[in-house]
Amino acid sequence: MTWTQVSIWSILGILPLLFLPRLPTTGSVTMLLIAAVVIGWLPIKGSAYISLLLFAFCWAVWQGQTLMRDISTLTQHPVTVEARVISHDAARRALTLHVIALRDGPQLFPPVYARVYYQQNQGWCSGQQWQMQLSLRPVHALLNEGGYDAQRFAVASRKPLTGRVTLATALDTQCNWRERIIQRAEKHYTGLHYAPLLRALAFGERDLLSADIRKLLRDTGTAHLMAISGMHIGLAAGFGAMLGRFMQLMFPARHISYRWPLFWAMLFALAYTGLSGSQPPAMRALFATGFWLGIKLAGINITRWQVWLYCVAALLVSDPLTVLSDSFWLSVLAVATLFAGYQFFPLPPRFLQHKRWWIVRLIHLQLLMTLLFVPLQILIFNGISYTALLANLWAIPLITLVTVPAILLGLLSLPWPALSAMGWKAANLSLAWTLVPLQHLPEGWITVSRFALLMAVCAGGIIFAFRFTLWRYLAATLCASAWLVISWRESEEQPVWQMDMLDVGHGLAVVITKDRHSVLYDAGGRWEGGDAGERIIAPWLRWQGITPEQLILSHAHLDHRGGAESLRKQWPAMTERNNFSASPVFACHQGEQWVWRGLQFKVLYPPQGMTKGGNNDSCVLLIEAGPHRVLLTGDMERSAEQYLLTHGSIGRPITVLQVPHHGSNTSSIAPLLRRLQGEHALASAARFSPWRLPAKKVIQRYKHAGYQWWDTAQSGQIHVDFFSNQVRIKGLREQILPRWYHQWFGVPRDSR
Repeated sequence: MTWTQVSIWSILGILPLLFLPRLPTTGSVTMLLIAAVVIGWLPIKGSAYISLLLFAFCWAVWQGQTLMRDISTLTQHPVTVEARVISHDAARRALTLHVIALRDGPQLFPPVYARVYYQQNQGWCSGQQWQMQLSLRPVHALLNEGGYDAQRFAVASRKPLTGRVTLATALDTQCNWRERIIQRAEKHYTGLHYAPLLRALAFGERDLLSADIRKLLRDTGTAHLMAISGMHIGLAAGFGAMLGRFMQLMFPARHISYRWPLFWAMLFALAYTGLSGSQPPAMRALFATGFWLGIKLAGINITRWQVWLYCVAALLVSDPLTVLSDSFWLSVLAVATLFAGYQFFPLPPRFLQHKRWWIVRLIHLQLLMTLLFVPLQILIFNGISYTALLANLWAIPLITLVTVPAILLGLLSLPWPALSAMGWKAANLSLAWTLVPLQHLPEGWITVSRFALLMAVCAGGIIFAFRFTLWRYLAATLCASAWLVISWRESEEQPVWQMDMLDVGHGLAVVITKDRHSVLYDAGGRWEGGDAGERIIAPWLRWQGITPEQLILSHAHLDHRGGAESLRKQWPAMTERNNFSASPVFACHQGEQWVWRGLQFKVLYPPQGMTKGGNNDSCVLLIEAGPHRVLLTGDMERSAEQYLLTHGSIGRPITVLQVPHHGSNTSSIAPLLRRLQGEHALASAARFSPWRLPAKKVIQRYKHAGYQWWDTAQSGQIHVDFFSNQVRIKGLREQILPRWYHQWFGVPRDSR
């Protein structure tokens, strides 16, 4: 078995970790290990490959099981641990910790990290070791289709815990060498205009970047330049190699060897990786650099594709949870894109022979990265930047040839303050040259629908088919496949209309959809630095390819109207209805009714004159279409429910009920539940809500009344399909995107 085969089968064994709905039990893994040993001994061709695949799969599953076990152990109750400070965010009073071990317990392996908050600053700095009493809880992210998957990111980076420090005793208060260098460097760059960007490029610390800078980098597709990764580590290695070569000018000829510059290249790459905080992208680049240098020193001749394959396999085997990391796939597929582009779409030879064609070669490089990378960019970021090509053509040479070398000069010359200050000022000036022109570009970021992803994949397939003339041999197969997909899609029964309760935490956002258009009921909450409209609802609508036509705000509380302004800016033609504005476009009082795309809307509550916008002023809306009826209730409480019982025109049984007030015990009185005779109850709630909603009493009340219970804390986004004669409900965690890393971690679901 060759190393190439070992790499391929190891990768194939780890990849299922991306898609498993549940991790196999320990007993199942044990049986698979026994099967792997038995199969490996069989004298059958290919048995060794299957055995290796099973071993890799079991190794990956064990890593996941171990992390889940540690999450459960550390979150059952307050724990006393030995921990090392990885980073300190003074602005947010937060620490990132490496949890080394429980008190009087064995060291945790693989490592587990936690982000904790403190009340009193005890002079924290990176490298310190403390005994801490922590109150921890597992990560539980908001989950919506097309949204940022924070829960997957937390598992991939082994940072699945958050919490607070209740007691801390110092074991070692010495800051590490990286922290000491940062403190010295800050004296030189703190007052500069682009100090946060200098900090990000030098040390990988991006927490101080402003929202405006982050938006500019995203809109222009240049954010990758501000994260220490392969390009930066490669530059550091090149700088070290040049230094080593310069030193050889003073050596006797007999002592000059190619190994000396390579040694300095690796030393500089290692140092820059350490300065970056040993973050995963930098560590991956360091590993690849070391692997390549090792091959050169050993005189081994292998292809670039083999180097890539061996590095990918080694990274995944060393930490199988890396397979869940978006940044990992961006890194390795970016390299693969470059290899494939230069191999299969090369420039004519005449453009490769003279230095005067350097701009053509640069444009060719950026075109390859931009066009071939579009499908992955849409898949991960749900959008593309149409200014990225121009922005990167300008920014990459400046950052590569000026900014990073100037930062390296500033770091290397820290013992000589005047020279170091010159390096930091030069880097700051180069950032001004880079960013000021970018600010004059139009906002280039476009959030696209999942249909665009399909189109991008098909376009890429067509390009490769024509490049390799595959259309001559596979045209019939491709046409038949397309016909089968279209036929299957047409034969599948389509819902008449749909409803989605988005996972916005403690708040509410319901989307009623028909014919790719929608009515929004509430707009989620708002927080410092963002709101649900901008961060959750608008990206979800664009990913689904849906245009909102109406916005109905149930009442004036911030957790229901917080995202409204962002939605108004993005869809100014959208009409609005509420009962609390001084001059709303449309009112939302009892007796109002209208028809939208064949759906009948009727306001059951509040009566005329209730305009304060409190919970008991919530606009209660009945939606009817054929046999199906949906009741949206906002945050109405007992008095409003009593009024609805005596004065509301409820009529036939309700199909789907939005649980009032997030499942609070101040709502959902039993007589109303019996009167509605509902089938399904949907609650919008947050797992770690300070109000501990939904209340257990309320959940039991609904179940006793015969309702099927759903809530966003448990299921994430909840999707409802209304067919002509049936209703189908799916939760993201259970049915839409069931993954082991999306599950409810830690304590049982009753504990909120």
